[in-house]
Amino acid sequence: MPSRRDNDKTLTRLFQGYVNDFGSVAGGKIIHEIIFELGGLRLTIPEHCAGNEEMSALQEHLYQEFGEASGNCIMKKFLLELGGMRISFPNFHSIYIKERNQRIKNLSGKVSIPELAERFSLSKVQVWRIVNEE
Repeated sequence: MPSRRDNDKTLTRLFQGYVNDFGSVAGGKIIHEIIFELGGLRLTIPEHCAGNEEMSALQEHLYQEFGEASGNCIMKKFLLELGGMRISFPNFHSIYIKERNQRIKNLSGKVSIPELAERFSLSKVQVWRIVNEE
């Protein structure tokens, strides 16, 4: 079974590809729509949409948001990159937590633990754990 880190790297590669192909604004919207539709789910991604409820719903959502031609392009890339893999999709809350924790780590050498705790509305113990996790 792929590790959580492998899962994150796979999704990062896919999402970065959307940003590279469509630009930062449209790529960001594509990522948002995928997380909106699939966030919090752990799925085995099929090679194609036919007969798969989650993939059909995602495809329909992408068609509505981006039109059929762009929706097809987005879906094709999604299935090419992830087809056959079991992937856990983050929800918006877990993305926020990862980003917050990274900001805390980035500031940890410059700002004291008590100040970080106050700034991020966390306990000193929580901040200490975040700073010291790998």
